[in-house]
Amino acid sequence: MATASNRTQAAAHVEHLRFGIDFGTGTLVVAAQWISSNQRIDDVPIDYLQLRPRQDPEIEQTAVWVGDDEAEVAVKYGRMDVAQWRQENPNDDDKIIELAKLGLHEAFLHSPAVKRVFSVIGARHGDLGSLQEFITYHLRCVRRDSIEAYQKIFRDEQATRSPDFESIPQQWYITVPSLATENANGVMLNAARNAGMERVNLVEEPLCAAASALFQLHAKGRIQVCCFISEIYGPVLTRCFRKAIASRFWTLDGGLP
Repeated sequence: MATASNRTQAAAHVEHLRFGIDFGTGTLVVAAQWISSNQRIDDVPIDYLQLRPRQDPEIEQTAVWVGDDEAEVAVKYGRMDVAQWRQENPNDDDKIIELAKLGLHEAFLHSPAVKRVFSVIGARHGDLGSLQEFITYHLRCVRRDSIEAYQKIFRDEQATRSPDFESIPQQWYITVPSLATENANGVMLNAARNAGMERVNLVEEPLCAAASALFQLHAKGRIQVCCFISEIYGPVLTRCFRKAIASRFWTLDGGLP
């Protein structure tokens, strides 16, 4: 576990922040790193953020779109926030949004779950523009909560005034299915940018899962030497493995750190 002194060293001469969002259909997880100009990515601790106090980093993908005035429009998301909203609005269960990400997949477009999503957000069935608007507000709240949660880590550990992360350049990585269409990826990319995320990178879920699994196997000592015979798949798997070991994070869009 990283200590406050380690974090202080990592924070010196700040270059940029990296946030990774595992934006799943059923759950949401956010990880973060604060990279200084004189450090490699693998030298910096990774934190899985608690976007809600005293809760597991994994948050259920259930949400409510609230507010009429654009300045006050927001998305309440996660089991606890939605449960609290339900207590205050006991007769409005039909406004709860679940499985919204399925609306981006053509294979599920005509399923009851997706039809309900478009109905709840008040959109014509299949209107990706309206779905993008909802995801924008959702990611805007996730961005805000992620930055606040990450700042709190430094504030709590160092007992000092935390840095202004809004002033530091940011990179955002968001997972997408490997079979997502160009339109679906475009919706996610536009939503993230409209939510205020800088330098957005979409990364395929299977590659992230493979990199994570390889790192865990290596950490347990079950993989000592990586040797792939296949000339076709070998370079790809080796690349995933090396990145998992080197960065323990989603850097699959570029070269080794």
